[in-house]
Amino acid sequence: ELIDKKFSVEFAFLDVSEQHIYHIFDNAQLGVPYWVNGRKSTKGTGLPERGLCLQLDDRRGLLHLTGPTDVKTDKQGLPQPLLVELHPDSDFTDMTYLLRQIYHFSFMSWRSFFPATQPVTIKYSQLIANLLGNLNLVNGWDSTVLSVGSLRGRRWFL
Repeated sequence: ELIDKKFSVEFAFLDVSEQHIYHIFDNAQLGVPYWVNGRKSTKGTGLPERGLCLQLDDRRGLLHLTGPTDVKTDKQGLPQPLLVELHPDSDFTDMTYLLRQIYHFSFMSWRSFFPATQPVTIKYSQLIANLLGNLNLVNGWDSTVLSVGSLRGRRWFL
């Protein structure tokens, strides 16, 4: 009904991945001081600020969701940015807008007051999948309730 001539509906399918070959460095980032075992140390050296976005091409961009203040210690290493790829069948193609939206989704959490390293649309889906996987350990659990009946054809979005 939405796609008939009354409405103009644009959509974007995105692949958001933590598994890729890219890293982003910021040579100007001297790090953030913190205290560990009564001694002053520095964490986040060379790490770009949270929210740094680098567009690779028309359909790919990198988004850093972990900045120098977000790492716990200097031993944590260099976090990778998210690689965001736009599917070719998408008709909404404004990567700046889409990357900004992913960034804003990383601030929406019912689990913490702090920003997350993933947008909630991905993190909550992973949590649901993990919880459903753990239900196999419950005596009497029958997974067919999810694959037959009223839940089978339901569309949902996080």
